[in-house]
Amino acid sequence: MGAGALAVALLGACGPTGGDTETDSATESGTGATTEASDTSTGAPDALCEAPPDPDAPDPVSPDVSCEQLATPETAGDAMIEIVIRNAGDEPLLVYDRVSGCKHAARYYSLEGSAGGRHLSLPFTNCALEWPGCAAAIDGGDCLLCQTLVNPIYVAPGGSFVSEWDGLLLADVEAPEGCLLEGFEGACATTAQAGAGDYTLTAAAARAADCDEAAGTCVDASDCEGGELDERGACQLVTEEPLALPTTETATARWNGLCGQIELVFAGA
Repeated sequence: MGAGALAVALLGACGPTGGDTETDSATESGTGATTEASDTSTGAPDALCEAPPDPDAPDPVSPDVSCEQLATPETAGDAMIEIVIRNAGDEPLLVYDRVSGCKHAARYYSLEGSAGGRHLSLPFTNCALEWPGCAAAIDGGDCLLCQTLVNPIYVAPGGSFVSEWDGLLLADVEAPEGCLLEGFEGACATTAQAGAGDYTLTAAAARAADCDEAAGTCVDASDCEGGELDERGACQLVTEEPLALPTTETATARWNGLCGQIELVFAGA
């Protein structure tokens, strides 16, 4: 069965979960990567963050990767990269999950990039047959037929939401001849650790003001988990039904794969 005929979430598939883990410190940084950040403890620029993005950086995947290696990809990264999503505008925003799937881990940004001429990304769904993932295209599997909707993150003016990423992403590869099951082409995606390269991250948000009172889609800080904003001015919304307002705002950041913090800023009007 072709990948396009399947819905979300592969049972037993391996790949980057891409889920966000909220951190307790907005200044904590890891060893993996980001854009234009500084060492906030000393005020001195971080040399790793000053390096420009480099699409010709070393390829994160061996050119002679074997079918056996593709069948057993890494499932966790070894970095600790801080992702900061900031609202620099003057009105509340609702920052939306950028992944689809069945019981997937939410992630509030997408990523596309390259290193050594290889296309790199984060998955748009947790169903590995949709990419398709090399391991899934080798071993097969089924996808759970459901769609989990995740409420957006409410970010007040001047507020920010902080999460961590382990640096595991997808790398497009050409599988060895005869490696993949019938119905899949030679190309598939395997996991790799993010390193030096040229990446673009994107977050998408709706304006909280663009709601419909009659439809019950208007929210404020009282709808936060715990009934109030956290210390950074953001929160996970808790509503009877997940909100689905149209996203009209975007924030992007380029990342060199070396700096330990990435900041995406919604500038506002």
